[in-house]
Amino acid sequence: MKYFFTILIAISSLLSEELKASVPNDLVHIPDAAFKTFLLNYKYEDGDYVRNLDRNQDGEIQESEALLLKKLTALGSTTTLSAIKSFRGIEHFKNLSHIEIPNCLQLEDIDLSQNEALTLLYLGGKFTHLDLRNNLKLRSLDINNSKLEHILFNPNNIIRSITLTSDVMETFNYPTLKNLSSLHLIFMDALKELDIKIYPELKNLSLGSKTIKYLDFKDLKKLNSLYLDDLTIDLRTFTLLDFKYLNSFGLRNIATVEQIDLKDNHSTHFEYIYLDALPQLKKVCVDDEVEKDSFIKALEPKNSWKNLTYLVGKSCEENLSIAQIHSIKKLQISPNPVKTSFTVKGIDVKYLELINYAGQTIKTWNPQSNYTTEDLPKGSYILIIHGFDSTKSAKLLIE
Repeated sequence: MKYFFTILIAISSLLSEELKASVPNDLVHIPDAAFKTFLLNYKYEDGDYVRNLDRNQDGEIQESEALLLKKLTALGSTTTLSAIKSFRGIEHFKNLSHIEIPNCLQLEDIDLSQNEALTLLYLGGKFTHLDLRNNLKLRSLDINNSKLEHILFNPNNIIRSITLTSDVMETFNYPTLKNLSSLHLIFMDALKELDIKIYPELKNLSLGSKTIKYLDFKDLKKLNSLYLDDLTIDLRTFTLLDFKYLNSFGLRNIATVEQIDLKDNHSTHFEYIYLDALPQLKKVCVDDEVEKDSFIKALEPKNSWKNLTYLVGKSCEENLSIAQIHSIKKLQISPNPVKTSFTVKGIDVKYLELINYAGQTIKTWNPQSNYTTEDLPKGSYILIIHGFDSTKSAKLLIE
């Protein structure tokens, strides 16, 4: 009798272990239904294979599955992404180095304190604060968020690139961003204070803000790319800006600029200059020796100047000059500004290239009858039209 009892206990113990093994004990709790749906349907490349994040297809995400994911990327726009309000559960994805989901525009609840492997963060949303004090490996930050008020950075951060859009942020003064080399503040119409000289490593600056009236460039010896859009800016700013450090330069929607002086060998190395909607601009001066590269010594006011958009560069073989732009009378881009798509007529298109104010390529298209922009975040871009005759044109395209 004693023997039988011992065997019974052993069998019972084995059955108990099998039962435990059949019930997952590392489920990731994801309370937001839209976020969970997105993750359950997410696929990613793993060497030569495309994997489902939900590898065992059980309708749940296990922590073991979450730990395998290195990049979470969705650059397009879907109904599911638009419905996400909370990222709870993201803390279990501890090996994520990239999060790129710019169209989760309803996102309100986000805590990335456990995602210490992050090097790149590209998000949309409606959250008011962002705490990045635990993200010491983060190098690139891009936030399209109309409600963002403040960001917390660790003093030991290594962030090199920041792009922000916010309707409510009033100040961007973070002296701990000692490694910052690219700063793009777009549609920042509540911004009242910006001390750019506290970023000595700054190489690329784009700024769109109706409220900023003065910028001090005098200590920015490494600045080589500058784009200013929609500023009511004090003309003294340009007396402090030494153009010899710049290789790309753009101004748009600035009513106070009357003259731009690029003389004294400052303009010989420019990759391109972008000027648009500068109603008071009467003259652009460059050196005699760069005239052969399709720069002009002086641009007098023209009737069409307020509507003129052009790109001039190193040579006529690469870029259209002012005169050439005026000669393309049949070139039409419509509608402009663009909402979801546009057409290009009047030029034999080889391919189209969309760039931001930092000169970075955002998207390219092969020739087609209709070009869609539905997958792009809201913003201002420059469209480069590459023709078969080796010329280029440019139009400000998307607002």
